[in-house]
Amino acid sequence: MADFEDYYEILQVHFLAEQDVIEAAYRRLAQKYHPDKNKSSAAAEKMKTINKAHDVLGDPDKRKQYDTEWIQRKQGTQRPNSDKPKPTVEPNHIQFTDVKPNEIKQASFLILNAGGSYKKICFNDPKSWVRITNYFSLTG
Repeated sequence: MADFEDYYEILQVHFLAEQDVIEAAYRRLAQKYHPDKNKSSAAAEKMKTINKAHDVLGDPDKRKQYDTEWIQRKQGTQRPNSDKPKPTVEPNHIQFTDVKPNEIKQASFLILNAGGSYKKICFNDPKSWVRITNYFSLTG
């Protein structure tokens, strides 16, 4: 029996990651390790491992079957965290002071998403006003 490989670790994603996150991780790693781009002697072997992980995690039926074994093996060492990872925001605090009437202040922030799709941004202060004027995805 071949050694068990942690495909989530190989693709550097959480085990509850949604398909779009898995696809983005695969594309990022493929760009880094594809033998046409990476001339390292280990790149071809690394790319084979990445492709194998993507083949399983990218197919819902194969992933479901894989997850059964993955959870059993993880329970032997540690209980997998079943909470969806929360996105992180950089910077985590933006403050505007001395804003004059009709003056526009702008700021940018980056939301780093480790687990799946999020469609809502919440602000803690109900009196604050924020307008998102533009956004783009770094993962396509």
